[in-house]
Amino acid sequence: MYTDAFQGVIDYIEANLKTDITVDELAAIAGYSKYHFYSVFGEVVGLPVTGYILHRRLKHALYEIASGRTAIEVVSQYGFDTYAGFYKAFVREYGCSPKKYVAIYGNVVAIPEQEKKTLLKFIRQRLATASDIAHSKRYMLLYAQFSLFYLKNP
Repeated sequence: MYTDAFQGVIDYIEANLKTDITVDELAAIAGYSKYHFYSVFGEVVGLPVTGYILHRRLKHALYEIASGRTAIEVVSQYGFDTYAGFYKAFVREYGCSPKKYVAIYGNVVAIPEQEKKTLLKFIRQRLATASDIAHSKRYMLLYAQFSLFYLKNP
């Protein structure tokens, strides 16, 4: 039931992290009212929609910074008005500065592209064949978590 709608929403978010994304847009993509979308997204994905978008933007920005781009040019592309705003959000999310995070964990998460594609294909197949709402939610959550932690290339 929610599988196709939220697959499209997550794909849209991933493709548009460098633009303004509104909940109205996402609710329209899913085919739900804004209020129903808020509640179902949080239930299915495990994070509020704004928290999910922020986390993905932070992860993408971190990847670009770790890849050698300057923080100042990167953060403005991901919708942060200032580096200070990015820094505060990053520390709140990860508990340390971006520089310290990169020093500790290296170049974020490195999964080969082919392995990413294989995992995504598997999760999407499971989503398509889920037999009930509980299984649909489980695989949708798995897909959201996978994209949250492992997809890093814009």
